[in-house]
Amino acid sequence: MLRFAYRSRPVVLSVALLLVSGVAASAEPNPGPWNGPVVYAGERAGPVTISGGSNITTIASLTVPVGTWVAFAKMDAHVEELARDVVCELTSPGEYQRIRTRAGAAFHEAPGVANVSLNVVHTFTDLPGKFRLRCRAEDPGVTARNIRLIAMRVGTLTEHSLELGSSTTTGSTKPEVIHAHTQSAVSVDSDNFRSIASLPLPDGRWWIQAYLSVVETESSGAPIGYECQMTVGGQTDAVDGTLDPGDATMVSFNIAAIITPRTTLDDVRVRCKAEFGGAFEAGQMSITAMKLGTLTRVDLAGGSTTTSGEGKPVAIHGQRLTAPDLDKTYKNVGEFGFGGSFIASAKITAIDGETVQCRLRDGLDSDQSMEEYPDYGRTMAMQIASSDSPRIRRTLSVQCRDPDYASQPAGDVEYVKITALRLGTLTFRSLTP
Repeated sequence: MLRFAYRSRPVVLSVALLLVSGVAASAEPNPGPWNGPVVYAGERAGPVTISGGSNITTIASLTVPVGTWVAFAKMDAHVEELARDVVCELTSPGEYQRIRTRAGAAFHEAPGVANVSLNVVHTFTDLPGKFRLRCRAEDPGVTARNIRLIAMRVGTLTEHSLELGSSTTTGSTKPEVIHAHTQSAVSVDSDNFRSIASLPLPDGRWWIQAYLSVVETESSGAPIGYECQMTVGGQTDAVDGTLDPGDATMVSFNIAAIITPRTTLDDVRVRCKAEFGGAFEAGQMSITAMKLGTLTRVDLAGGSTTTSGEGKPVAIHGQRLTAPDLDKTYKNVGEFGFGGSFIASAKITAIDGETVQCRLRDGLDSDQSMEEYPDYGRTMAMQIASSDSPRIRRTLSVQCRDPDYASQPAGDVEYVKITALRLGTLTFRSLTP
């Protein structure tokens, strides 16, 4: 387990210069109270070509200053025909998370699309550094679109080993982040839920995001069903669908929860089970939990709200378990008001049907994602960063539809999750190769 620590260059004042100039030595000014998370963000519409074959190439990179950072990346992989395996990594020096997915569906007239989301942490000690999103496809003809990278400076970082169950903590300021990651995978071959990962969380209010790959391994010629769940503090997020032989997909979760004293330490639990026989592997997983000061939870179906805690960070989290049936026009599946500078992350589960297109909007910016699949269940994750005056209120919404050009039946949408986190500062930077 790596230990990270902040390192700063000391300021050296020349005594002779102070005497000659008559300027008295004084302490550095007080930076004032912490005003919320510091975030750097960038986006790129694409299309950006993803190399076919074994060579992995950089799709986009985000430069950040010295410090400890947690980074999130999101993109959509598009194919024009048939289906292609796509492998993507979010990397920093010596660290990475990798996701494998399959974009496209044979014999469909619409372009195939697969959503990819990743997460990694790193400390840049002496010089600014970069987080890089890198991808490769099994064959040419794949492009990356709707690319987003967001990095948040961390004050206290606890790294947790999912294999060993041990933790290492550095730093003592806000924001407080717990990050767990594993490169290994767990075989799932039973109709009963099997534990994939567990992460202890102290008491408090937490925003938790998780990402993993689900890969079919039996290749028996028949599709198999899968279902994965994350439970935290009485909250649940879930994904279920179908995998063809050799298929792979990304699974993501998004929960805001209140942790209270318990007899067990495993407050975050990720479990999966197989359906219809067969087997798959679940792994390449990351879990990132950020401690909140004030949390407002919104019922996206009924509109009721509850607020707990005080101070910063401030977050609003909305959820609904089912959503209205989709048609050819965009339909709101969840929304709430928010203001100021913030980052927002949304996640939905699409089941049944064969096509779903969704977008996350805040009135000025939007991110979108689309999944086309033959009776698969898929996860779609979206993210935006937005900067404005706290006095200006805007509506943050997720909207979904059945794409105009698709003749296949629209999928159903469930487990809609939207989280907005108010920021202290937000810096936009161009994403470079």
